[in-house]
Amino acid sequence: MAKVKNKDKSNNIKIFIIAIFVAAVIAVLAVLGVGYYHDANNTETMSPGNVALVVGDTEISVGEYNYYYTLISNDFINSADEYGIDTTKDYSSQTTTDDNGKKLTWAQVFENQTKSQIKTVIAFYEAGVKNGFEVSSSQWNEINEYLDNIESAALKSSDSYNSTDMSDSEKMSVINSYLSDTFGKYCGYETVKKILVQTYIARDYMNKYNVESRATIADVKSYYNEHIDDFNSATIAYLPIKYDGKTVTKSDAEKTAQSCVAKIKNRDDLLKLVPTACKSLLDARVADSTYSSFADAVEGFKSVLVASVTKNESSFPTAANEWLFRSSTKNNAVKAFTDEQNSIVYVILRENIDNPNVPTYSYRDILVKPSENKQSYWTEAQEKAQNLLSAYNNSEQSEYAFALLAEKNSDDSASVSSGTNGIFGGLYSGIYSNSDVDKSILKWVSSKHSRGDVEIVKGADGYHLLYYIEGTTDGLYQSEQQVITQNRQKLIDSLKVTNKTGFSNTVKATPKKS
Repeated sequence: MAKVKNKDKSNNIKIFIIAIFVAAVIAVLAVLGVGYYHDANNTETMSPGNVALVVGDTEISVGEYNYYYTLISNDFINSADEYGIDTTKDYSSQTTTDDNGKKLTWAQVFENQTKSQIKTVIAFYEAGVKNGFEVSSSQWNEINEYLDNIESAALKSSDSYNSTDMSDSEKMSVINSYLSDTFGKYCGYETVKKILVQTYIARDYMNKYNVESRATIADVKSYYNEHIDDFNSATIAYLPIKYDGKTVTKSDAEKTAQSCVAKIKNRDDLLKLVPTACKSLLDARVADSTYSSFADAVEGFKSVLVASVTKNESSFPTAANEWLFRSSTKNNAVKAFTDEQNSIVYVILRENIDNPNVPTYSYRDILVKPSENKQSYWTEAQEKAQNLLSAYNNSEQSEYAFALLAEKNSDDSASVSSGTNGIFGGLYSGIYSNSDVDKSILKWVSSKHSRGDVEIVKGADGYHLLYYIEGTTDGLYQSEQQVITQNRQKLIDSLKVTNKTGFSNTVKATPKKS
């Protein structure tokens, strides 16, 4: 009798599992509908059709992606003239080049920038959650206030709004429609709420990360040696004199340039010549609505015609760069150079060469100001500074602990995140000895200290509780910042970004009708 061969049982198991899976899918489709796998939503229900990306371990909804994409693409489109974008043409048919010289369409730029921004937020959000960071009660108050403002704006903008007749679900429908119109399709109330939570946690962890980030001395010196030409910089002022070969010939522009050279002895002399020497460029910027008037254009030009350029600067002709950094070129020397490729004659005033070995200092500062310039108030300020020092001494005595103390207590709005500059934790970094900083502080930071030294110093505006970070040279300080930035980017780049089913539901910028 012939033997019956045993069948591959493992294969039977595979078929059995596949059959169960197919049956399960059919059951789910029967309950949820085909749209569950393909459709997006504005409620942050993370069905397959609503997951646009997975970034690291975090699912990004279609609405969340559209929120970032709308803000980023609009930012480029609103500055179309600056970027050379034609807003009446398909963005996938217009190209630009990135920092590495790679050609990209503007549609790709919008998408890449959106993913980059999301990846940055999620990198620090995930790390923050992993390190126990949560939204504080005060931050929840800010989030709820922001959401309340959105709700108010949405309902006021609705023709159908009636505070007495509308149900909660009807109100939410109006709010979601408003957000969808403002920030992109499928962006709803829950989307914005989620983004705010992620952003608060990401920002708080990033602040801690930035405070605690260090660069090794070896890495700093290596970067400095590799980029030494970038730290040899010159402070200049210049006039760009445009020629078109027709109404203004190259010869005309060079004659104008030589006439300007003869009149310039310093920066003020050069800037006085902007209205006449740069007239054609100024007229063009008024014509394309970059500036509302010729006078505004003049002031705008003056603000950008003073610059610091490095030895590797590519904006000027090679001969100009060589002249700027030649040892025989004196400070306040003036010379004209023709850039035939761009049809511009530059008149350049070299003011000075910046020394990469000049000393710089970094520290954190908690300012306690007397409310009035009377002795009793100065005494109160001194007592408060002493109490803050005691609070620091009773903490873990880290730089981050000091920074948090500065955030809550410093009267210097310029050096805390709630102030005008958005700087965290009372930081002053890369400060020169001739900076416009209180002399008492400069005297303290320039004397011998170790990292982490803390002391109260009386200044002209109050008492300063100071935390010493470092004293170094400008070139090494700049190198250190670059190394820290590179290390931070490595953390961000470590996250993988994967397009998912819902990415087909994301928005794309469309050209305006001509």
